[in-house]
Amino acid sequence: IVDESSLQKAGQLLGADMLLIGSFNNSFGGKIRIDARLVIVESGETIKAEEVTGKTKKLFGLVRKLSFKLAKQLNIKLSRKEKKALKKSDNENFEALLYFSKGLEAEDAGHLADAMEMYKKALGINPDYVKAKKRLEDIQSKSN
Repeated sequence: IVDESSLQKAGQLLGADMLLIGSFNNSFGGKIRIDARLVIVESGETIKAEEVTGKTKKLFGLVRKLSFKLAKQLNIKLSRKEKKALKKSDNENFEALLYFSKGLEAEDAGHLADAMEMYKKALGINPDYVKAKKRLEDIQSKSN
């Protein structure tokens, strides 16, 4: 989580030669664009870039598509097991993801009641969201 001005510094602190950075633009009308760039830390030069655009409801499908595009562009051969792992997801709903993310932020800030509320909202949208269920259970078990 860095901005363009601190990219090189962050990469150097990490001891990285290259960083994969990305952004998204959630526009009106239920569309989202996701961009990814592979950047050389020392020079800040972008050596590879890809993007995908589609319906917000299909966020994770778009992320998978972007992952496969990047792997192909970088000549990375994915094993069958890796491809299967990329296709596996317990949540395909963008709104549920946003609530889950807000829950993580609240939890990190020590606001456990707020975190629980966000996880419950995520689960209200997607009752099968395993990660949200686990975070909620973890907080509840600490509270007991």
